[in-house]
Amino acid sequence: MKNKIINKTKELSSKNSHLHFLLAVSGGMDSMVMLDFFNRNQSQLNCRLSVCHVNHNYHAKSLKMSQIVSEYCNKNNLEYFNVVLKKRLLKNNVESQLRKKRYNQLDKIQKKISSDYILTAHHFDDQVETALMRILNSSSLESIMGIKTLNNVVFRPMIDVSKEEIKLYAKEPPLIVLKYNWPSSVELVSSTI
Repeated sequence: MKNKIINKTKELSSKNSHLHFLLAVSGGMDSMVMLDFFNRNQSQLNCRLSVCHVNHNYHAKSLKMSQIVSEYCNKNNLEYFNVVLKKRLLKNNVESQLRKKRYNQLDKIQKKISSDYILTAHHFDDQVETALMRILNSSSLESIMGIKTLNNVVFRPMIDVSKEEIKLYAKEPPLIVLKYNWPSSVELVSSTI
């Protein structure tokens, strides 16, 4: 996993020797692993980190997720932005609406702090799922290609990393992460950093 992420990230840094990354961190396993990985490898990657958590206020553990991200950032002296969205009743295409709101907030923070890229924790399993959904929805050939590693300023350094690799990383040493099945059930899977 380490080599995959470092090699992907170094492709970006060939143009700029010291990059500033804004990490989008939900408090779930994937994004907490991304956060921990970049924090531990910050000097090797020669980068600066800022973290943004967008609290959608949409499920019972929203506050717990914010707290997990905040505590990690405070403990590791990382610049942290916590955006809390107003609670609204959404009926149709909830995930898409929340994603749009989240990216809008990330764009605002990215511009405010002048980071070079926004990093998300999309991984290989997300890539497969997206491509399959697009095939089933008779999407265009270009959209069937799946999630782009780099889309404008949004960079996905874990796109070649499997969910299994992420789970293994989260166990050694254990991270505090929330495991949830969208949108309602959330459970704590580890309680130590």
